[in-house]
Amino acid sequence: MLAFFIIVITLLMVYYSYNHILTENVEKYNYKLSSGVKGGTYDILISAIESRMVDRINNTTFSKELSTGSIKNLSNVNKYQSDFALSQEDLFFDSILGINAFKKLSKSYKNLRFVTGGYYEKAHFIVRDEPDESSQITSFKDLVNSKEKKVIGVGPSKSGSEYNFVLMCLINGNNPGNIDKPKEKRGGKFPTGNVFYKNGDMNTLCNDFYNKRIDGIYLMTGGKNVYIANIVKIMNVKFVNLINNNSSLLKTALKSYYYEKSIALGDYYNEAEEQEQIPTIGTRVILFTHDKTPDNVVYQMVSDFYERNHIYRNAVNPSEIKYYTEEYEPLELAFCKQEYTIHPGARKYYLEKNLISTQDRFKYDLGYYHDEVLKNYWKYPKIESKEFSFDSIL
Repeated sequence: MLAFFIIVITLLMVYYSYNHILTENVEKYNYKLSSGVKGGTYDILISAIESRMVDRINNTTFSKELSTGSIKNLSNVNKYQSDFALSQEDLFFDSILGINAFKKLSKSYKNLRFVTGGYYEKAHFIVRDEPDESSQITSFKDLVNSKEKKVIGVGPSKSGSEYNFVLMCLINGNNPGNIDKPKEKRGGKFPTGNVFYKNGDMNTLCNDFYNKRIDGIYLMTGGKNVYIANIVKIMNVKFVNLINNNSSLLKTALKSYYYEKSIALGDYYNEAEEQEQIPTIGTRVILFTHDKTPDNVVYQMVSDFYERNHIYRNAVNPSEIKYYTEEYEPLELAFCKQEYTIHPGARKYYLEKNLISTQDRFKYDLGYYHDEVLKNYWKYPKIESKEFSFDSIL
């Protein structure tokens, strides 16, 4: 009997040692997650994904890395320097087709794969609210038609905020200049008018705005941005309506790239009189990957995002800044335009949950989606023209 126990114990020790050696020698893969500027909405969402995906997949880790935003993220993932990232959908679309800001590249970004929509990001354009100022900005046309020099802070170079600000200027007939490179050409043309933009991190731009070194801040962001929330506490600001009194070309851009959205001033003010909605433009933020990411990794990430979205929508990062999103609608977030290639791992999850369907089942499974969502989604006309030239951004 003693011999039997000795044999069993010996076998268990051999099995344990073998299993330990095998486990230690299994290759572990780390997936890089590109976010955005520190403390921004991209950073907060990616931080939530990073923390939730820990130990979800055997021998797999995830690590976040900061970036300057959408354009940098698209390049990183397409070159396989990052595995997952976030981007404004207008830029994601352009990178796939190789147009506008991406048309001078040797080829379009064919390695990118759609994973999911994350939330809607809105343009926040704030200026000083000082009625005694002779050149008060009340609309985007006021800005581009200004007879005085105006400088607007737009975040880091090659960020989605910079891109969107330049677009808004161009569709209003103004070719803005970079205040640090005032003689630099864009699309073969020198800056026109008196509008300039300044790149910088949000702390610096908010300080410049407060001290009147710049005239406003233009930021693409989700609801209740912490930097704007801090600014409204210490100075009088005005949120500019970006829909009214704007160029007719904006209607084309709205059909092509953007949605008509609104900023809830209640996110920034407590007073009852400040509970109004300010019309603005918005876009989806896309979570994407490349074509070499394993299906099971993407499937697990999408599954966790959709089934526990309430956690992501109210995630808390290490600085305890809340991540706010709006209008969570699974059918809208899962929608993948025909110009994109959806990652097989994401497709598998969406099919299982009837969020997408094969063509012959489409009208039966997704009647609501087909009738109510798709008809209001983007119809992309050919707007690539001299008014939309972004050659110098990249």
